[in-house]
Amino acid sequence: MYIGTYLRILTLGLLLSGCATQSTTHSDAMVKPPESLVELMDYNARVAALDSANYLRELNAARADFGRSGSTKSRMRLAILLMNGSGGDALNRFRESEDLLKSYVDNQGFAFFDRDYGAFARMLLTINQEWQRMQNKLITARVESEKAHKKLEELKSIEMQLNHPGNGYH
Repeated sequence: MYIGTYLRILTLGLLLSGCATQSTTHSDAMVKPPESLVELMDYNARVAALDSANYLRELNAARADFGRSGSTKSRMRLAILLMNGSGGDALNRFRESEDLLKSYVDNQGFAFFDRDYGAFARMLLTINQEWQRMQNKLITARVESEKAHKKLEELKSIEMQLNHPGNGYH
């Protein structure tokens, strides 16, 4: 059976089993790091449900694990965590995640034994880059909106001066 078909069946099974057994709360900490590609896919959903304190604890543990082992699994775990947190430093975390994923994809080459992880890394990298592109567009739109608002206020001020009696225009 083709590996892509196998992954689709596995993902569908994972989603179905996750719906039936999902009982984590926002304050649940991770019991153990993911050990397989399938567990990494489920890990993303579990991380998204963490509260801030447990997220930071998990992020620190993932950083330490990656620093110790540098394994593909620990790299993917850290990348997933970096892409899930919120806050003011989200763009920096997404860039850090992009660096982790990009270096893995670039160094992987044609490695057959790690093909599934390579596909997973490319998928995460695409999601990451798309998020960053959207964030940059949002920032640009906010700046443009602010400029337009400033110009509108200036025009209102000019209109008020023109409409004010005794200014020489009436």
